[in-house]
Amino acid sequence: MELDLYSHIPPQGIDAPGLAKEIGGKTHPLGLLLEALRAIGILLQREGMYLLPPDFADLLVRGPGSFADFLLFQQGHYRSWSNLVQLVQGTSSEAAQEWGLLGSPELIGHYLDLIGANNRLTHKAVANHLAQALHKAGRALDLGGGDGQFAKLLTDQYPSLRVRTT
Repeated sequence: MELDLYSHIPPQGIDAPGLAKEIGGKTHPLGLLLEALRAIGILLQREGMYLLPPDFADLLVRGPGSFADFLLFQQGHYRSWSNLVQLVQGTSSEAAQEWGLLGSPELIGHYLDLIGANNRLTHKAVANHLAQALHKAGRALDLGGGDGQFAKLLTDQYPSLRVRTT
């Protein structure tokens, strides 16, 4: 995620030297990484070009709705939580201050946006799975609905549906 590899892979694909040039990296170690990503199914390879399947592109290419932003945000939080002793003792913790572990309205809003983006595909899949029942239903209850993103999706797709979250 830190290299932002996926954002630099065009739909027609790219070879290792081209991607290395795009991200300012070295071809050989990047080629090893690309081969590992291909081996686990994250990347495809055709005629020497690495391609990102559309399903992964929706998650990993940086931008609105990207899981990449969520992962990078979490990386900062993990770094902060690893300094929990300093937080409890009240001593300086650069990571906690840098990543705003102690919270701010902006950080909380950004975090909720990332959670919503992270859950977007799951919400759509669940709504599609329940489509037949939702067309007939007049009301729905979203247990543990968090900030209401799933309920909003349901009411957008089914305007006559009344959804309550708890």
